[in-house]
Formats: sequence, structure tokens, C-alpha cells
Amino acid sequence: MHELKGLSPEQQKQLILSIGSHRATRPLTPLEVGSLLRIAISAGSTPQELAAFVHLDGSSMISRFCRLLDLAGDVYHLIDWGNSQSTIGFTAASELARLTNHDEQRAAIRAALENKLSSSEIKQLVQSRLRSNRDIQACIAEIIGMRPRIERINLFIGSVTSPDVRQKLSGMTQHERDTLLSQLLRESYPDLRNVSARLGIERFTITGGDDDAAKLKARAIDFETQINSQLGGRWTVQ
Repeated sequence: MHELKGLSPEQQKQLILSIGSHRATRPLTPLEVGSLLRIAISAGSTPQELAAFVHLDGSSMISRFCRLLDLAGDVYHLIDWGNSQSTIGFTAASELARLTNHDEQRAAIRAALENKLSSSEIKQLVQSRLRSNRDIQACIAEIIGMRPRIERINLFIGSVTSPDVRQKLSGMTQHERDTLLSQLLRESYPDLRNVSARLGIERFTITGGDDDAAKLKARAIDFETQINSQLGGRWTVQ
């Protein structure tokens, strides 16, 4: 097996363990895969070489992974291998990356999480926007309106305010950041029961039902201030 240009042996191993695997846990998210593939391409590896290295038939999947990097950077942490209460799956995210406007991407992703849109509904939403002159909100309303029953999830979005904390987070994997945020939530809100949380470099998100949303809103200190305070206390800035 040939080594890939621009990537360390450990990074190459992580690619192999993440692509084409059906493991319950993979070391890299699709965005992290796309980032490594882009590095390898910039270093001189061809998409065909990359596809052969990770045992893919053809290079079209390599393009789809790399296309994820066209998404707004502050939604990267929401992209994972499958749709969940707090994530957009790889297939749907690749479709969303076809929207060239970052604000439209953010609006579509928020609607997808709040309304638990399926991958097929997200694909339909993107196609509706690209094939018409209607704005993204009208396309979202159309997709949601086609459902026999509307179910909504509460979505909380916070910003990571400290540049020093952002720098620390940038050196962590998505799994490490998510584990950290889950720990912070357990420390500050031990009575939360059914929330899901994702921590990016610039932003973090918390999703949950009405009961948990009420608990997040009940504190005297808002959740964004609380989480930022805890993150700042994790590291001593040199």
C-alpha cells in the first residue's frame, strides 16, 4: 500500500478506519476526513490515488468528502456520519454544501435539526432552492408543510468567546470536544435527561425536548455564559 503525500502514518491509519467502515465509532468525522483528503491533494496525491488507498470504487466519494469543506466553518461540528438529534449526516451534509451561500446553509441546517428532517427531505430542500428563485425560508416551509405531522426540537446555539479557548479546541478532534462538552453539561446541569450536544471551535449546540429546554433557561446565568466560563477554567493560558 502506497503512503499518501502530506499525511502522517497515524493520519493515514485514521482515514482507513473512518472511510468505508460500519463501526459504531470512527476516529474521524466526515469533515475531518475531508480536511485530511484536501491536505493530501494539496501535497500532490490524486483523487484516484486516495480512492484506491481507502478502498473506494472511483473518486466521486473523495469529491463529496472534500465538498463538505465548502460549508460554513461554524457548522462543521454538526456534521457526522448519520443524522441524529444534534447532527447532520454525511449524505445530507454533502447535499447542503451545494448551497453556495453560508447563511442559507446555516438556515437549512437549523431547520433540519429543529424539525428532524430526513436525508431525503434535506436533499429535496436543496433541490427546491437550487431550481427556483424562492428564498431558503420559503423552501424550508414547503418541505415542512408536506409532512403529515410536525415535530420540533429545541436548538440552543452558543459562541465560544475566548480566542485562547478556540485555539485549544482547534487542536482537539470532534469526539474529544463533544466528550468535553458533555462533561461540562453534566457538571452544570445534572438534571438534564435527553439532550445532545456538539462542541465546535467557534460554536456549540445543545438540542433537547421541552423539559430540558426549560431547565437550560431556568438558570440565573444563561447557558452560553456558563459553558464559556467552564471552558475558560479548563486551561491555564500561558
